[in-house]
Amino acid sequence: MAPGPGTASQRDRGESRARFRGRWRAHVLVAVGYALLAFICFAPALLDPAHRFIGVGTDPLEKMWFLEWAPFALTHHQPLLASTAINYPSGINMMWNNSTLLLGVVLSPVTALFGPVVAYNVCMYLAVVASAWCGYWAIRRVVGHTAGSVAGGLLYGFSPYMMGQSLGHLTLLVMVFPPIVLVLFHEIVVLQRRRWWVLGSLLGVATAAQIFISEEVLASTAIAVAIGLLAVALVNRDRLSARIGYVLRASLVGLGVAAVLAGWALWYQFTGPNQVHQTLQAFGGFVTDPLGLVIPTANQLIAPPFLVAVSEHFRGNLAEWDAYLGLPLLGVLAWAVWRYRRSRLMQVVAATAVVVAILSIGPHVVIRGHQLPIPLPWLLTENIPVLKNLLPNRFMGEVFLLAGIAIAYVIAQLTPLPLTAHWRAGAVALAAILLLVPALPRPSTPLPAGATVPEQARDVLDAGGLVLPSPFATTNDPTAMLVQAENDFAFSMPGGYAYAPNLPPVAGASALAQLDAPGAGRLRAAALASANGRMEALSLLRASHVQTIVVLAGSGESEFQVFWTALLARPPAVYGGVAIWTGVTGPVAGS
Repeated sequence: MAPGPGTASQRDRGESRARFRGRWRAHVLVAVGYALLAFICFAPALLDPAHRFIGVGTDPLEKMWFLEWAPFALTHHQPLLASTAINYPSGINMMWNNSTLLLGVVLSPVTALFGPVVAYNVCMYLAVVASAWCGYWAIRRVVGHTAGSVAGGLLYGFSPYMMGQSLGHLTLLVMVFPPIVLVLFHEIVVLQRRRWWVLGSLLGVATAAQIFISEEVLASTAIAVAIGLLAVALVNRDRLSARIGYVLRASLVGLGVAAVLAGWALWYQFTGPNQVHQTLQAFGGFVTDPLGLVIPTANQLIAPPFLVAVSEHFRGNLAEWDAYLGLPLLGVLAWAVWRYRRSRLMQVVAATAVVVAILSIGPHVVIRGHQLPIPLPWLLTENIPVLKNLLPNRFMGEVFLLAGIAIAYVIAQLTPLPLTAHWRAGAVALAAILLLVPALPRPSTPLPAGATVPEQARDVLDAGGLVLPSPFATTNDPTAMLVQAENDFAFSMPGGYAYAPNLPPVAGASALAQLDAPGAGRLRAAALASANGRMEALSLLRASHVQTIVVLAGSGESEFQVFWTALLARPPAVYGGVAIWTGVTGPVAGS
């Protein structure tokens, strides 16, 4: 019996729907797998997310403050791009501070329900999962092989770069932008099968979103893309003239859309108040040591002590030692480049990865902390605004994405080979991957004691005004910023962990900071030693318009509490270990 009309088309539609469901089933399974791996990495903090945070040091506390600011500003009709909550009265320009505005808005329900500490932990966790999945998705679009793309996404999302930055750099851990741009430029430059204005618009939206997450990642990705486009042009010289018009039109649309969506924020950054003109980090201070490509650090699970002893001399710190590829993986990549040297994809990927890796080494070659007189291309950016503030070692994030593409391509090419070849390739891949496995679980830190403020103390701080916290909020200890954020920014305070023209991110940045800094016992003793010293200190408080002084719970509170009690000639109100003096700018006994 002959099939009825439309049977063939119905069969085609059914097969298409089945393929679609199969693809999305694979996407979901990959996401679940990455989520489980990320949970293993961050389990200690995720099991107690209100009292521990992922990472170490003070950077996480700073990012908690910024995550809280965006939803607070939007719901309380405050300026989104400026704040005088810290560095009062000048304030800060959010756009100079990696302020994570978009992340703060997206996570606002979590922040509202559970607070900024939980929101930070959720964001760090999801950053790894989303970055790995986007890497898988992008590589699959380029290479077209599911198993290879899973491996490539795993290499990208759980790379030494990502595990290093997970020690506290939230904005650098959200690495979804490079894979998205990879897909868009693959469509724009290579495939050109969709309308150019649609792809250009998507590129503009992605760029605008990244501006509100991390301009540093945007800039490093743009540089890597420029290098990649040059490589594509050289490899495809025969097709250049036919494709250049499409690429230019889509790129111009992307720039236009990004300008409309985020141009106002960039305008405020570069023309508004509190612009930061000084170099934010020492030029050439954070670079890739060439030895770091083959020598593991304490970030790796397999890290013999004698090799860690070498890596500890790299310039920078553990969070920035993010270049480790390992000899087996480098060997596989080198073999792949040679074996598939006629592949245009491999030519572009290899050329781009090598150039970007060279940029990551910085302005000069640095071996074990010793700078050699060998200048490199990054030296040309030393006097270029904005670019001079990029940290070269962070280009390794894009290098790992390119390495993921190469690995996926190799797996795709090996799939049709006999099973014996698969076993050999699998053994080599296993050795390469095992060397990159991070030390587990990733470090986490309990909240400092001073971050916990009893309800009665919060009620007092809710009165607002200018509060001087002890210890003073600086790069070394921004605990007071977390207290302020969890108190819904009810008060302002001098100092803070941020970039501003008159606020270097170091302790002792002002007279108040010097008076209140830990270890400044001699200065406090001098202030109490004579009537003149005491009057000068009180005058400083009045000139700074300090209305309330709070000594946070934790180490050193007795030292500060004794000092302020003696200076103000009255005891504080104490709430669960938190000491508070109100009415500081009013009449003070004995003044």
